[in-house]
Amino acid sequence: MNFGIELLVLMIFLFFIYFTSTIFDATRNAIVVKRLQRKYSFTMKDIHYSFDPITYFPNNFRHIEISDNQKVQNILMEIDYDSRLFATIVGIKFYYGEKKEQHLIAYYPFHKLASPFLDRLLREKKINQALYISINKYMLYKKSFKKRLTEEIWMNIVLETKNPNFIHF
Repeated sequence: MNFGIELLVLMIFLFFIYFTSTIFDATRNAIVVKRLQRKYSFTMKDIHYSFDPITYFPNNFRHIEISDNQKVQNILMEIDYDSRLFATIVGIKFYYGEKKEQHLIAYYPFHKLASPFLDRLLREKKINQALYISINKYMLYKKSFKKRLTEEIWMNIVLETKNPNFIHF
């Protein structure tokens, strides 16, 4: 076979893996979560998260003018990957602003994403650490979870801008 054709086939294969690894990972996580839901009879509404580990960047809040016109919809949530090839999630970035002028306002490290419900399942050995991570990954793609996260970020922005001495723990 010609070396050029082999190189082209390899490049197409790598291109395919690069752009589909996240999709395959999300699909696998959804299957795992659905199976666990049937086995332990819980819903996604049973899983609540602690938002305390979120790191805020108040210096970037100065670009935000709190008014009735500016709402939570202006917050963009972006999943932060260490490597796109194998979909290693390291955190969640939150930006505020229009596409041309977005400012990083908060960061939620993925390894600190914690749920008391999942912690209990882990303690009772009903799930292992890998399943805990799969459920957390699955939650990142749920609209309801994204909405809860962005609303939490917005609430803290409003608190910070109305009270500059507000401390995030």
